[in-house]
Amino acid sequence: MKQKRYILKEEEDSSAMLTGVKTKISIVCPAFQEQDVLPAFYSELTRVLQSCGFDFEIIIVDDGSGDGTLLVLREIALSDPKFFYLSFSKNFGHQAAITAGLEKATGDVIITLDSDLQHPPDLIIKMLGLWKQGNDVVLSKRQDLPTGFSPKQFLRKVFFTLVGNGVESLKAEYSDYRLLSRRALDSLLQFKESHRYLRGLVSLIGYPTAVVSFKPAQRFAGQTKFGFLKLFSYALDAFFSFSKAPIKVIYGLSCLFLMLSVVCFGWFVVASYLGLEWGQRSSILMGSLIFFCSSGISFGQGICADYIGRIYEQVKNRPLFFVKETNID
Repeated sequence: MKQKRYILKEEEDSSAMLTGVKTKISIVCPAFQEQDVLPAFYSELTRVLQSCGFDFEIIIVDDGSGDGTLLVLREIALSDPKFFYLSFSKNFGHQAAITAGLEKATGDVIITLDSDLQHPPDLIIKMLGLWKQGNDVVLSKRQDLPTGFSPKQFLRKVFFTLVGNGVESLKAEYSDYRLLSRRALDSLLQFKESHRYLRGLVSLIGYPTAVVSFKPAQRFAGQTKFGFLKLFSYALDAFFSFSKAPIKVIYGLSCLFLMLSVVCFGWFVVASYLGLEWGQRSSILMGSLIFFCSSGISFGQGICADYIGRIYEQVKNRPLFFVKETNID
């Protein structure tokens, strides 16, 4: 049986009628220190969902916030039977929060987006239109990435170049704002990685895929919660889960050491021609070789140790998160 191809396409017209279909939509949103944004986000999200004409549920995952995020979630849940929340016992990270919500989602269509209003809820209408056209996965792509040079943007481009391996959906402009059909979600949940990079995992499941573009809004309130350390940890999870670049680096270093050995031998020949004493020539040659070779060995061991450490974490199969409170049965 011929396998169906994974097609990535951009669609402009998504004005198909969305009403009259017995479908349930699950909205999954991570939240961390978002007490000031959540009321406005909930209001805007429900407005959009009610205009779709579908049944829906909203699942917000509090990723161990230290502010009043949980209090806001409790208040909303008391007034809305379609609103559900989970609150982690501590901060387990953005990807773990999304995973927790996906595991609890009961809808036929599942949409993940951030709760800071930078992912515009109005885009849901267009995503649903693309889903009705037969796409199991709808990805979102940011339109206005910053231009010009900055260290952060430079590192971002290098990172996605190394991780992407030529996969379109792993480029820098794509986000965690996406739609999944039920069968796509069931496939995604079969991955059991401890160090999760959902953007990469979604690219592995196949199924018909479409892309929709959006312009990120300014933050409604508060500040970004992705500091350098969190971004670095997130990058490492993606890098070691979806890139073989570190292994290729070892081969590159081997070639470099071979070239250095040739250069050092040439240096030794020149030193001999100039009449330097053997003690000086041998000490310079041996010192250079030992220094470079030791650095290469240490670097290679560090990469191998990181891979082995991740295998160790996976073998332990520890839970991704612990829920201290929820209103989900």
